[in-house]
Amino acid sequence: MKVNIIGGLGNQLFQYATAYSYCKKNNKKLVVDVSEFTNYDVHPLRLDKLSINDKFNKNVKGDFEKIYYKILKKVSFLANVAGHYFEKGLRYDDLLLNNNKITSLTGYFQTEKYFASYHDELCELLIPSETLNNYQNSIKEMINNSNSLSLHIRRGDYLSNPEAQKTHGICDIKYFNRAVEYLLNNKIIDNNTKFFIFSDDIEWCKENISFKNEIIFVSGDSTSPEKDMYLMSLCDNNIISNSTFSWWGAWLNKNKEKTVIAPCQWFKEKSLDSSDIIPAGWIKL
Repeated sequence: MKVNIIGGLGNQLFQYATAYSYCKKNNKKLVVDVSEFTNYDVHPLRLDKLSINDKFNKNVKGDFEKIYYKILKKVSFLANVAGHYFEKGLRYDDLLLNNNKITSLTGYFQTEKYFASYHDELCELLIPSETLNNYQNSIKEMINNSNSLSLHIRRGDYLSNPEAQKTHGICDIKYFNRAVEYLLNNKIIDNNTKFFIFSDDIEWCKENISFKNEIIFVSGDSTSPEKDMYLMSLCDNNIISNSTFSWWGAWLNKNKEKTVIAPCQWFKEKSLDSSDIIPAGWIKL
């Protein structure tokens, strides 16, 4: 069974995890099709830098195959006959995992409902295969030796790209203040908790973010985002932005007692249904 991978690291993980779950449930071998990245320069492929053992296909689709896929996407009857599944919306589709005739998956699948039962396995597969550098190891040691909280502040293309800004919007400072206040009031964190701030605009964070707690501004590695995500997942608790990258940093946190704070408004574009994106156990503010 083939899954078509596209988008940033967060989306790559949603696509892979759903396909992994489908193949485990239906006893199929998985092929990870990353051919779209040959002519895609918006985000880099990073799925191949994780501890995944499945086969990767990098062969570029020919013109005939591209036309064939376009036809299947438009004509659902033909797609069903051919075993090609095209996601129709953001909501969870309970028919997907129970359809053992699927040969190809295309979509974003942004909900843990497709793969939550394989959490422990995925936590082992979705860690970086390459070693951390000295700086990253020092951050890891600080996280492991403290009561730690990660805050992920997504700015970047959510501000610079008009389409992304229209669709997503950004979480303001008030949201992060409310999230910290909630954790303090509920004694989930205390004044000794170290705050590890991750962002694609760390200089802005240094100038605009302040808390009474000790703050460690993590200088991220844009060439290896999977390592930043891994470090986020090591923190005891997580405050996330409306970002799939952020989401995965929290979901891969193996702490059984973790508290995750997520924004109640995932999309700025109100026509988009985000009701299945945030796991039931997370706090929405």
